[in-house]
Amino acid sequence: MNGLFLWIVGFLTAFVWSALNFLFTSRLLRAAIIERSRTKTLLILLVKFPLLYFVGYLVLASRRFPLSSILLGLIPILAIVGVSKLCMKRA
Repeated sequence: MNGLFLWIVGFLTAFVWSALNFLFTSRLLRAAIIERSRTKTLLILLVKFPLLYFVGYLVLASRRFPLSSILLGLIPILAIVGVSKLCMKRA
């Protein structure tokens, strides 16, 4: 049971990390290209790259969770974004 619990927590950790990464990336692009706000762009860059990627590194370096759970946790966000983009094109 302990192994299954760690697998699920690893999956959810990677899923949340991937969702936050997508959120920060889309906001970064919006701030830099559409709004052209240097302050907002810099703030997002300071949060996204050092903080978010350091947390991702700590999760991987801890080796607490099975690597398969981490890898599979990154996939659903890509699928959700892909399906939503396909649905938007049809509408």
